[in-house]
Order: sequence, then C-alpha cells, then structure tokens
Amino acid sequence: MNEGSVHWFLLVINVSMKKAEVWDSFPTDEHNEQRMMSAKRVLAFLDRYFSEILALNFEFKSFLVEAYVECPKQPNSFDCGVFLINNCVHGSITWFDQSNYNSEYHRMKIALDLANHHRNQMLKELLETPVRGKPRFIAVSPKTPQIQSDKQRGLLKKYKKGKGTTQSEIANYSKGLNIGKNYRRRGGPGKGDNEK
Repeated sequence: MNEGSVHWFLLVINVSMKKAEVWDSFPTDEHNEQRMMSAKRVLAFLDRYFSEILALNFEFKSFLVEAYVECPKQPNSFDCGVFLINNCVHGSITWFDQSNYNSEYHRMKIALDLANHHRNQMLKELLETPVRGKPRFIAVSPKTPQIQSDKQRGLLKKYKKGKGTTQSEIANYSKGLNIGKNYRRRGGPGKGDNEK
C-alpha cells in the first residue's frame, strides 16, 4: 500500500484467521493510526468487490487489523520500497542482516532479479535483436552503465542458454562482464570489502 506517495507498506490478509496485518518497515506513532485506517479501507473495498462476484460467508471488514511487530525495520527513511518488495518475496523469513544492511546492494539485487527474470521479454528482445546505430548497455555498477563489447554479448548469450552453470563458468561470465567485483563489493556473494 502507498501512503501519500511517500511511504510503502504491506498489508497481509490471512482469511483463515480472519486477520489483517500491517507490515510497516518504518512505523511511527504519528502515522500508525492512519495506516490502520488505510488497511480498514482496503478491507471494506474487498467486501464491495467480492460481493459482486462471489457469495462469501464472511466480511473482510470484520477482520482484526493489527501491526505486525516483527516486521523487519528499515535503518533509514528511504528504503520502504525495498523492504516492501523483500517482505512480499520472503514473508517472515529474515532476508538481511540488520547490523550490516547495505541499501545499494539490495536495490541492485532487485534490479538484477527483475532484469534477469525468465519472463522478462525485453531482455530476450535485447539479446536477440541487433539495433543499428544504438549501443547496447549492461549495468556494471549502480551508477554507471557500460557499453557491451562483442565478447560480453557472447558471454551473456552463452550464459543465458544455460551453458554457464558451474561456479567457474559463472565466475568467468561475471569476470568477462566486469560485474563480479562490483557486485561482491556491495554485499553480494563473495568476500565483500575484504576482497582485493
């Protein structure tokens, strides 16, 4: 749910328990009641929506609405979207180390997961369709795109076809694209900042 175009939080509805939980990664006394009211408005909307297509034997607006206190808390005021997405994906499973949270790494991981998803039709199109007069780009860091070389395009095609499946092939792929070191430096798999 989006609140005032400035904050994202998750509403988890458990029909079997007749409960709705507000997963807010940045709770404040000032806004908690407003977020609970937003959740109740969504439940009322669900009643109206489902009454037109299904005959339910319950009402969503009768559900208990409460804050999920174990929701992971963001350490800053700007990563609510990152927390919303990861809480949707991981649920109540801890998905990051609270003492070592790296915003850039988690933002890049979401971007790479979306870009490399098997249903990303744009990626498939970019890999298969040459574009005259326009360079192809590949992200090598969160800040700077780099034009792909023919070698990088070849490595990417080989990897995407499933030929780069061993750890050494994946390392060669990352090395060829010059992204492995930057990715690990930001908290991804590898030795992190200790790697030289």
